[in-house]
Amino acid sequence: MRQSLAGNQRAYAYLAQKTSRLLRPFLAKRLSFGNEVDDLIQEILISIHKARHTYDGNRPLQAVAFAIAKFRLQDFLRTHYSDQLSPCR
Repeated sequence: MRQSLAGNQRAYAYLAQKTSRLLRPFLAKRLSFGNEVDDLIQEILISIHKARHTYDGNRPLQAVAFAIAKFRLQDFLRTHYSDQLSPCR
């Protein structure tokens, strides 16, 4: 993360790739469809990108990634199930 913050594009791509590999099994256990996993991984990577300036190098990045993933998953499930549970008109 530090290298990507310093502008190293290879480090940034590597970070995105490793984060995706880390989170895919976590999300796949909780979602039914592969395209949902892919979409959610993209949203998580965007969230990490937006929050990268707040990264504290003393905290493990893996914990940060899982925390963001947990919140994004909750948002996704809330939206998904509220759409399915809406009364028909």
